[in-house]
Amino acid sequence: VGGGSNMDLAKCTAILFRYGGPLTKYYGENAVPGPVADVICIPTTSGTGSEVSPVAVVTDPNRFMKVGIATRRIIPKWAVVDPSLTVSCPPHVTSHSGMDALSHAIESFCARIPEGRSPHAIFVGKNPVSDAMAKEAIQLITRSLPTAVSDPSNRQGREDMALGSLTAGMAFAAAGTA
Repeated sequence: VGGGSNMDLAKCTAILFRYGGPLTKYYGENAVPGPVADVICIPTTSGTGSEVSPVAVVTDPNRFMKVGIATRRIIPKWAVVDPSLTVSCPPHVTSHSGMDALSHAIESFCARIPEGRSPHAIFVGKNPVSDAMAKEAIQLITRSLPTAVSDPSNRQGREDMALGSLTAGMAFAAAGTA
């Protein structure tokens, strides 16, 4: 329950629960050896799309940078997306997370199709389905983000942002980012 960092922590915990540490063993793509414990994500922001993505981003204190763990094995088993859980977000959190969701939608729409793509590739590049999701996310977010920021209790604005974030997450979960 929480924003992208909390949901990514749940994914990492699911890996460590099943296979042990250190977490550095799983950095990069497809380094998780098998299925992980089931994860349920309940976002309280409309931003990262982590509730439907195959990526967990963590800060590595030894490298002083963020690193990713990417594998389809950490896509949450369930996502409970309830826009009412975002109403308490301060305007700056709503704004920043909304811009994150918008950037994910735009990036997935611009993602290149990898040359010599492996059959084990996590991201397949832009395609008609990811493009449709990205376009829908862009429309929802650009229409509703100003309302969600200026009128946090506006139900339609929060619903559109939640759907826009979810759809953007689904788009980049398939296409990748630019």
